[in-house]
Amino acid sequence: MCTVLPQALRRFVRTARSAQLTAFTCGLIIFFDDYANTLVAGASMRPLLDAMCVSREKLAFIVDATAAPIASIVPISSWVGFEVGLIQAELDKILARDPNPSIVTTGFGVFLETIKYRYYCIFMLFLMPMLIIADRDLGPMLIAERRCRIYARTDGGDGAARATGGDEQLKSTNAPTPDTPCRWWNMAFPVLMLIFYIFYLLIVTGDDGSGTQ
Repeated sequence: MCTVLPQALRRFVRTARSAQLTAFTCGLIIFFDDYANTLVAGASMRPLLDAMCVSREKLAFIVDATAAPIASIVPISSWVGFEVGLIQAELDKILARDPNPSIVTTGFGVFLETIKYRYYCIFMLFLMPMLIIADRDLGPMLIAERRCRIYARTDGGDGAARATGGDEQLKSTNAPTPDTPCRWWNMAFPVLMLIFYIFYLLIVTGDDGSGTQ
């Protein structure tokens, strides 16, 4: 499933920079859940970035620095739903003591007011495209990228070997057989169904039965 999208995008992605921007954009699109973002964006973009000689370390950084920040500031996400529930529980305790407080009395309202103070999330979402466009890396990331670029490695570099520890059993067992034809809907359908069920569950679990929502 994860080889179809890279093959379709390879006609448009010609450089390591464009491949990294594609991975970053994919992370922005899958904003509704940070775990789904990591799994889908990471697995689907891996063959594309490997082909462009981008290290697995850089791919992991792009995915991680996009998934959590975007899910933390977009109002419609599974993480925000959990966070709003925690905030509302504490607000209910305050309302029990003071029925007329001088603060916002809904968890979602408090969340919206805190978005502008989520400095890490906002900073990372701006920093990542800046680093990609400028093609700048620092420290161990620079070393990992140079090893892949200089030697034209398309296996993900040393990071790929460290991820599996040399154990073949840790590799994916969900890869299609060699004679399976690549079709775009083999990836699109499961992802669309995932998006549908996540939004469906967000609505169902967020309904308190009062009929006023």
